[in-house]
Amino acid sequence: MPEAARTGGESALLKDLWQGVSMTHQGVERTLGRFGITPFDPTGEPFNPSQHEALYQAPVPDKKPGSVLECAKKGWMIKSRVLRPAQVGVVQASS
Repeated sequence: MPEAARTGGESALLKDLWQGVSMTHQGVERTLGRFGITPFDPTGEPFNPSQHEALYQAPVPDKKPGSVLECAKKGWMIKSRVLRPAQVGVVQASS
């Protein structure tokens, strides 16, 4: 959402909606955290097939091949077990 809409520059209704959705999101994550369920974002980490689901590969010259370029969807863990792998884009070795 654009910054102007979040701060109420465009519409007070959009601002209220954004705040409500944000508060709900934070409440859900806080409640899940009490039971050891936490989200993780592996951007910049080495690709790990047991924790990550590769959606695509892209050659990026200034990044290390085999590392996570972008996280499309955060993964979720319960303690040290993966509930949902993170969906990621991986840096491909350039030929």
